[in-house]
Amino acid sequence: MSVQATPPPAIRGADARAVAVEGGAVAPVAEAPLERFGSIEELQRSITSSNASIRDALRGGQLVERGLLGASGITGPPMRVEITGTDGVGLAALSKLHDHPYAEELATGLAERMGIGHLLVPTVERDGKMVIKFVDALQGREAGLDDADALEAQLRTFYEQRLVGVPADQIAKQARIERQLIQTFDHGLAIADRHKRNIMVERASERPLLIDHSALLLGHHPEDPLVPTMMRTYMQDGHYLDLHQEVQLDAETRALLAERVPAGTVEGMLADLRARPGFAELAGPRLADTAAADSIATRIAGAIETGVLHYRQEPVQEFLFGPMGDALNDHRWMQGAMEGVKQLHLW
Repeated sequence: MSVQATPPPAIRGADARAVAVEGGAVAPVAEAPLERFGSIEELQRSITSSNASIRDALRGGQLVERGLLGASGITGPPMRVEITGTDGVGLAALSKLHDHPYAEELATGLAERMGIGHLLVPTVERDGKMVIKFVDALQGREAGLDDADALEAQLRTFYEQRLVGVPADQIAKQARIERQLIQTFDHGLAIADRHKRNIMVERASERPLLIDHSALLLGHHPEDPLVPTMMRTYMQDGHYLDLHQEVQLDAETRALLAERVPAGTVEGMLADLRARPGFAELAGPRLADTAAADSIATRIAGAIETGVLHYRQEPVQEFLFGPMGDALNDHRWMQGAMEGVKQLHLW
């Protein structure tokens, strides 16, 4: 099945996974060595520009379905697709039927405003489905991303790979800030399932990537919106016996948040999203709940004002996606049962 846009956009950007079209078949093109940059800002601008081009292509390029993947998640198996631009160069991607793809649209917009858009996999809504750029990456659990300390270390590694001439202390400072921005992003959106399968590490660049924001607002509590339910995995430093469930933000992180996400920003994003065609059908019940959605701005404002992210632990999530869940899911005979429990819990 093919869907032709008129005209489909060209695809640009060194970080795109290129494919060449030959006789109707699409095959990967050998990727050039990753470009290195002289500043953090230059690198981030390059990735952000590339991601914007990729999202344009995912929305409007020629889409060809190539068959279902064998693995099936809570929302069913994804479809392998190829997106081709006017120049004959395109992207390998995945398409998933999803009840509320606008959650990903909101997550992408907020991440970009917070300055961590370069850490999300390009994802768009198209014809009621999520279309996701294919990334050659390891799951967090395979890459050893076991806690917040490991996430910060991975951010340092990524910048060390892609930067030249930038002092180590500047890279370490940036990694710490971005780790705190990721935590604030998840806290603001009340992401209840940032487990080790919902963060990836790109093989080529070692860039950590946040994926799957379909459970946006799952951790929201109407009676106490400032304290969402979250997993501890990337909110703590690995000391799981420490029951003090809060994250302290540095003064510089708070200042960046105040500059990048001033009052009214999230409200404006939500207003734009609510005005889009099909919002009621594609948003899902949590995002369509005005009070729940408006709580995102409340939590981000609270983080800026107090510098503390308070949260409560989700024991079922910890069981399903923590070390015990990983061990059970590794047994083929348990995979179906585990997926059933996840579906009942998340949806």
